Amino acid sequence: MSSGAIMLVTLRKARELGKNKTIVAVLPDGGEKYLSTELFEA
Repeated sequence: MSSGAIMLVTLRKARELGKNKTIVAVLPDGGEKYLSTELFEA
C-alpha cells in the first residue's frame, strides 16, 4: 500500500469521526534514500 493511499483513507476517516479525535497513520517507507548513507556501509 502506498503512503498516498494511507493518507487519503486517514483524511476521510478524520472527516467521518469529526473534531477532537486522534488518528494515527503509519506511512510505509522503502528506505531507498538511506542506502547511500553510512548506515549501510560495510
